[in-house]
Amino acid sequence: MFDLDSLTETALDILRFDGEIGDTLAELRRHWGQSVPALLDTRLDHIVLQYRPFEHEIGVQALGQELSTLGWGLYDLDEEDEYLFVLICEAQKDDFEKQCRKAKYNFKRMKQRGRKWGQPAKTQNLHPVMPCQDVYFPDDAYYTIQEIAGNFASGIWIAKEDDQQGKFVADLRNSPLQPIRVQWKDFRELTYSQELDFYAAIYSSPYSDHVIGGKDPTRINDWPALTPRSMKKLGKLYWFCDRLCCGDEESLLFLTMNERGCENTQRFILSASDEECQLAADGQGRIFAQRHRRDSRLTCYENQDLNAYPFLRMKDYDALGNSIPIPGTSRLLMIKETWGEGDTKGNLFDLDMDNGHCQIVPLPGMGENLKIRHFTGDWVLIYNSSEDFRTDFAQLWSPKTNEILRIRSGMFGLQKPDHITALPDGQVVIITRHSQIGTVLHRPEDFWTFLRTANKPKKLGKWLRYSASYPNIPHTLPKSKGKSCQYKLSKLEEPVLKFKNLNFKLAVMNVLMYDKGLLKPRFDIWEFADEYSRRRIDPETEGYDQMIPEAANWFRRYPIPARLASEITRIDMDGGDEINCQLAPNWDGEDELFNIQAITPEELSQFPRLQRASIFTTQDRSVVPVFRQCGITVVSAYDVPFDIEDADADPQANAFNEKGQH
Repeated sequence: MFDLDSLTETALDILRFDGEIGDTLAELRRHWGQSVPALLDTRLDHIVLQYRPFEHEIGVQALGQELSTLGWGLYDLDEEDEYLFVLICEAQKDDFEKQCRKAKYNFKRMKQRGRKWGQPAKTQNLHPVMPCQDVYFPDDAYYTIQEIAGNFASGIWIAKEDDQQGKFVADLRNSPLQPIRVQWKDFRELTYSQELDFYAAIYSSPYSDHVIGGKDPTRINDWPALTPRSMKKLGKLYWFCDRLCCGDEESLLFLTMNERGCENTQRFILSASDEECQLAADGQGRIFAQRHRRDSRLTCYENQDLNAYPFLRMKDYDALGNSIPIPGTSRLLMIKETWGEGDTKGNLFDLDMDNGHCQIVPLPGMGENLKIRHFTGDWVLIYNSSEDFRTDFAQLWSPKTNEILRIRSGMFGLQKPDHITALPDGQVVIITRHSQIGTVLHRPEDFWTFLRTANKPKKLGKWLRYSASYPNIPHTLPKSKGKSCQYKLSKLEEPVLKFKNLNFKLAVMNVLMYDKGLLKPRFDIWEFADEYSRRRIDPETEGYDQMIPEAANWFRRYPIPARLASEITRIDMDGGDEINCQLAPNWDGEDELFNIQAITPEELSQFPRLQRASIFTTQDRSVVPVFRQCGITVVSAYDVPFDIEDADADPQANAFNEKGQH
């Protein structure tokens, strides 16, 4: 007998919706690892790797399913907003379930739908891993990179044998990395000007902060001070052309720099504030300062003078410092979060600092808490600072081509990148952090080609313009006016093909729409989702184990002119067919989602020139004979003949064949 109340009290309590499957496995191991060695099996780590992009509940079900192959059942004793997990061994699970039912005790075994006890979890396709050369720090300490500037990184080192720790800098071009320990106290904010090939940073003395700088970070301990007077609690350092700028709790500092150092210093005293000052420059070289985080009035530095800027103020939690200029204009590119659809999303925001005109575009797959900065060339980097593996780590956007390149967490195995940057010569480096060894630097073998081949082609969405001027805009996305109606279906005034089985129709449409370009529009799930207004369709998170219903219904209703039937001479089904990718963009290809499980002679008779069909089906004894008796050679999609005798033919097909011979 089980003491159900005691089991509930000692159960592992985990949030149901906001968790990450890797953290859940870590908690299970911490709670029961010593008493249940099966939890340490590496198969569970593979499940984590495969299911991290999924919702937490889906990952938990996969974990429970895999545990059943190891002789353990994972049960939830709560049906509210949190899990109460208990582990029950295979020998006791039937008695446990029987006792729970008799006592009317809530329980649910974590398993995947359609899979029995002892069956492994469904395998998910992993994102390809980016080929890289890995570069390590020495093993005399744990090194963690915190900032990257130019060719150098800075961070913290912690000794392995004692309590010593400190800061370091390292040249990222070296192999292996050779950290230089920094003697400056509270060293931080390493930054770099590519125009001047000059570095700067901040250090603290007992009563003040100082800006230091130089050409060569390997001689960082000899760098001179750039500020003639001390300042208090300096914030972030910003480079704007030849200006090095920062603010403290009572002033703003503007240093005019050249390749040798500082040639002029200006300090403007402001009202005291305990909030960090944020700065940004537009494409005309004007520098704007945001003193307070919320509803902040701005000041503008122009022509070596600082004045109030009454035309604009920052709204809510929009961060002026999280922006880049649009060259040659009075505009900034920023990150702006909008509310709606039950959550908060980060968006790319284009703001004109002269008049407040603004437009916005969503960033699907990126979540919230986003950062933006220039990457290399004309590329803009938008990256995610959260630990959520279900979102992209970063996306690269080219304003010239509108191309989006996705950088996904799974591209680096179990680690999520801490940093990605391009050195001044264009070499891309990626930083990940490992619990046992600290920071590892990765140099991709062919960064750009890999991103283009590992992802489907993607463009930035449509910009949506606000009718009001900033900051008098809503917290939501503007309603799109004049949306395209290219996916509105009209009735044809000519004969159309008729289908009883959707998947056969999809196989035909893949040929006509994607292979031959004879059906318009060429269906794109992203465009369709943008046009669809009855609910928000998110192709990033939908279409894993079923077709997106609205897209499937669109194809079901699509009228195909009968005159195009003669274009179908061959059907070659493939798991990677474009139509499959549009209907179920995250499908792993493992189940029977697009199989032709039924077919009628009437459907096939519409295609007199169809000679050969390579199909997916598990109902070969009922499907294959219909093809054969309509005179169509049929093989499996793996190009293997079906082992079906003509005597096994479907009676319906036989009747149709006999009717056609009279």
